Amino acid sequence: MWSTIGATTARQARVAGSLLVRRATLFALQAGARIATTSIVPKTVIVPTSARIPAFVVRGYATKASAKTRKTTKRGRATKAKKTTAKKAVKKKKKPVKRAKKTTKQLTEEEKQALKIKLLKKRALLKEPDRLPTTQWTVYFSQRVKEETAGKKRDEDLPSLKSIMQKISAEYKALSAAELEKLQATADQNKITNDAVFRKWVESHTAQEIHDANYARGVLRRLGVIRKPTIPDTRFPRAPLRSFSYFMRDRFNAPELANLPAPQRMRKIAEAWKKLSPAERKPYDEHQAVDVQRYKKELETLRKQ
Repeated sequence: MWSTIGATTARQARVAGSLLVRRATLFALQAGARIATTSIVPKTVIVPTSARIPAFVVRGYATKASAKTRKTTKRGRATKAKKTTAKKAVKKKKKPVKRAKKTTKQLTEEEKQALKIKLLKKRALLKEPDRLPTTQWTVYFSQRVKEETAGKKRDEDLPSLKSIMQKISAEYKALSAAELEKLQATADQNKITNDAVFRKWVESHTAQEIHDANYARGVLRRLGVIRKPTIPDTRFPRAPLRSFSYFMRDRFNAPELANLPAPQRMRKIAEAWKKLSPAERKPYDEHQAVDVQRYKKELETLRKQ
């Protein structure tokens, strides 16, 4: 039985081998014919032997299979790259995170007042240019203090303020009239220099800045923070006077008030103003209206500059 099966299998193998050899031979002849027709120089057609036919056929199928595998691999990589890019794009389009709003701290009344004073000081232009001494005594004192403290840097070498004051005061009292005249001339020259420097400082700011600074200084003076006076500025128009101011001008030097001190005069004038009728106040109200119009025109002209 086994011999019969073996003989049958061997016969099938020979038939399959002969068919494979014929097909491989036919394929080689066709390939050679194509090469011969397309090439300029005729080439020899090599027909593979029966031993090389299986390898030749397998190599041909392997080459086609590898080309298909490469195409499939490239497509797979491109698809993966597209998917990765799409994922990154999705990740980038994240919704913005809503942050919790910061709660503002409620300031106390003292903190509000301190902040108000700080802002007013900034607007008030408190840092003015330094001024030279403008009296005989201050000129002499400043000169002698420089002489006494010149070349002395340590606290041990510097004399006390009390001893300096006593010494300089005694020297000042012993000065002659000629020396005092020289000091007065220096003081007068310092006044002129101070006015020029101060005017230049004022003009370095706009008229509106000086106006705002004077307003801030007025508020700070009422609060008792500073004592600096109003900054004089001829560029800004003079503020209009009120009706009462015109009435006070007329009544201040009246004969019945001439012997009274200034505070009592002001009190008497205020009492008389309250007793005036609307018809009696009308001339003073008209003066005020004219002055208000003058102030508005000058202010408008200044803002156009």
